[in-house]
Amino acid sequence: MLGSFGSAALYYGFAFLMVIWMVVKIARGSALLAIATFFIWPLAIVSLFRNWRDPDTDIRIPFFAFMLALGLSLFVANRGVNQAYIEGAGYFSDEDLALIQQEDPAAYAQIMQERERIVAEGGSLDDYYVDEDYGDDEEGDSSDSVAASNTVEPTRSTSASSSPTAGSASNSGPAATAPADSVVDEDPLLSLPSAAAGLSYIYAMVDWPLAGVSIELPSRFRYLPPQRVRRLADLRRQPLLPASFGWIVHETVDLAQPDAWVLEVDYLDVGHTPLGLEQAVFVEQLAELAGVQQRGRGGRRLGEGNFAPQWDANRRVLTWSLTDEEGRLEQRAALPLRSGLLLFVVRGLTLEQRELGLRLTRLMANRVAVPESKEWRPAAEAGEPTSKTSLIGWVRGDAMPSP
Repeated sequence: MLGSFGSAALYYGFAFLMVIWMVVKIARGSALLAIATFFIWPLAIVSLFRNWRDPDTDIRIPFFAFMLALGLSLFVANRGVNQAYIEGAGYFSDEDLALIQQEDPAAYAQIMQERERIVAEGGSLDDYYVDEDYGDDEEGDSSDSVAASNTVEPTRSTSASSSPTAGSASNSGPAATAPADSVVDEDPLLSLPSAAAGLSYIYAMVDWPLAGVSIELPSRFRYLPPQRVRRLADLRRQPLLPASFGWIVHETVDLAQPDAWVLEVDYLDVGHTPLGLEQAVFVEQLAELAGVQQRGRGGRRLGEGNFAPQWDANRRVLTWSLTDEEGRLEQRAALPLRSGLLLFVVRGLTLEQRELGLRLTRLMANRVAVPESKEWRPAAEAGEPTSKTSLIGWVRGDAMPSP
C-alpha cells in the first residue's frame, strides 16, 4: 500500500516538472499566460494549439508527458486507497461503513466482500478491534498492557444498548471466550449487556459458503456470525447448533435485553431431503397436522389457521409454528437445498408477535439466492446422499435437531 502511494508521489513530482517546462516555453511568447498556466494548468491547452509546431513555444512534449504522469498518479493513488480499504476491512465500525456506503458504494462493496471472506475462512472481525485507550497509560509498551488489550472484550458498542456496564473489563474478560458450559451459572441480566457490547455487524449481502448460498438482507436488518453471538445465545439459554450460521436482527433490537427477539439461521447438512409424497398428498397431510402435538418434543403443538404448517410450492419454503406447554411461541421456516436444509427460527414470540415471526422467517427464506447447482428437487438423483427424514417428518418432529 505504501509503495502505491510512493509511486503516486513520484508521478506527481514528474508532472510538476512538466508544468515548469511548459511555463518556461509559454513565457517566451506570453509572460502573463505563463504565470496563469502555473496556477491553472488547463490554460496550457490554449498555448498547446496556439503554438503548435512553433520552434520556441511548442509545448506538445511536456503537455502530453504531464497528462500521462497525472493520469498514472491518480490511478496509482486510487488503487492505493482501495488497497487500504481492503487491508483495513476488519477495522471499520458500523458508522464508518455507513459513511463509506454513502460516499463510495464501490469501495463499500469491496470492504464487505473482504469482511465476508474473513468470516468465511473462520476468522472473527472482533480480532481486528483496536482498543482506543491502548498506549495512553504510562506503561503502554509493557507486555502486560499488550496482553490486557488482547483479552478485554471490545468496548465500542454498535447495538442499541447503551448500558453503563457494557465493555467493562470485569464483565468482559475471560468469560467472553469461555466454553458454553461455563456460562450456565451466569446471571443473564448482569452478563447480557457486556456480551452485547462491541458487536460488529454485517450489512447488505451475506454469503454462506457451507451451504453454497447467499442472502441479501432487507433494509435495517443486520447479520451476526455465530462466533460473535455464541455467548449471547448461551446466556439466553438458547445455545446455537454446531452448524449455525448465526443471527439476523433488526437494528432497533437491543440484544442486551433478555427478551430481545432474533432470527437464528441454521444449516442442517443432512443430504437431500425428499418430499416423500406426491405434492398434493403432501399438502393435505400438512393441513392435517394443524394443532397436532409434535413427537417427542415436550408437548409442543403445531400452529393452526394462518400458523398451521404450509408449503409454498413456488418458492419451495416450508413454514410452521410451535407452542410449548408454557405458551411460548416459536416460528420456523425451512428452505430445502440440494444437499441440506436451511432453517430460520424465531423463538420467544408473544401472541402479538406471532404474525411478525411468520412474515420474518418467510421473508428471509425467500431472499436466499440459491444457485442452480444447489436448488432442491422433489426427488434425489442416483447416488446422492439422502436424509432419512422427509420434509413432513421435520414438521412432525421426527428428527428436529437439539436444542
